[in-house]
Amino acid sequence: YLLVVIDKSGNALLVNNEYNIKTIQPIVLTTEDWKFDVANEQLQIGNNSINLKKIKGSSNQYQKPTKTPSETPVPTVTPNQDQGNNQTAANGNQSQNRPNQNIQNNMIDNSFGSTEFPSISLMNRHCNILGVKSGTNYLDFKYSVVDIKNEYQTIFVVVKSAGKEVARVDLNKDKNAYRIRGLQPDQEYELELRNTYMISGASVAKEELADSIVVRTNRSTATLSLERVTKKQLYVNLTLDPDYIIESGEIGLYVDHEKQSSLPIDVAEASKRDGWNFAIDYEAGTEIVIQTENCLYNNQTIKLNLKVKFMQY
Repeated sequence: YLLVVIDKSGNALLVNNEYNIKTIQPIVLTTEDWKFDVANEQLQIGNNSINLKKIKGSSNQYQKPTKTPSETPVPTVTPNQDQGNNQTAANGNQSQNRPNQNIQNNMIDNSFGSTEFPSISLMNRHCNILGVKSGTNYLDFKYSVVDIKNEYQTIFVVVKSAGKEVARVDLNKDKNAYRIRGLQPDQEYELELRNTYMISGASVAKEELADSIVVRTNRSTATLSLERVTKKQLYVNLTLDPDYIIESGEIGLYVDHEKQSSLPIDVAEASKRDGWNFAIDYEAGTEIVIQTENCLYNNQTIKLNLKVKFMQY
């Protein structure tokens, strides 16, 4: 396997059980079956081209540079050309080559106008976002930290919503995952991976933005359904999202746009797998609406936005 971590400039951190290296200019990874244009996040499989940016968003801001006539082309280097190490054999095996040379010769195809293979260098200190998995009220945040000389003082993630900071969480640089809790369903968040480190001669640590990504939490799976209607009663089921259990709330009944009554939610029953089944009395009308309201989560009023409406003629 090969894990490809793309920074905001389109450069790639290539990681697996043997390698942890980073490119310093755009590359294309090439195999017999597919090509991956890293900087532009374009995956080519056969005749099919997939824009990965459109699948789950991206913080990549790379733009292809515009060449000027004064630029001098650099010599072409092919995978079979000796670059100071033993040549790669025709079957793809390598003898006494450096690890990053093997990746260079077998996977990297330069197709960005420059004819020079990208330079690949090991980094003593860097951190990147590896990925984020969304839940209803949480985000599973995965990250990578390389700090060979133990220079980082702190590693932390800043959570922003609509440009405002809503949380700041310190991370353990010896770990690679953290669950950020207490978020709102179906809400867009920006996650900034930041760090602080000391510069020689400085008295105050420097703060650095290492990587960022914009993600959205999942919609709540809570449901409100009308099971049966009689002349005087409505039979309703409320099932709450197991990851988003409210502390309290009410069921409001509206007949022809006027509130007729309300009923406190039985949170314990509504949290069960089959939910809470209840009956509520009503008076005849044309439009009947049942909805959740006055719900509390983490001591804050929220909107579950659950509503059932039916018409009587």
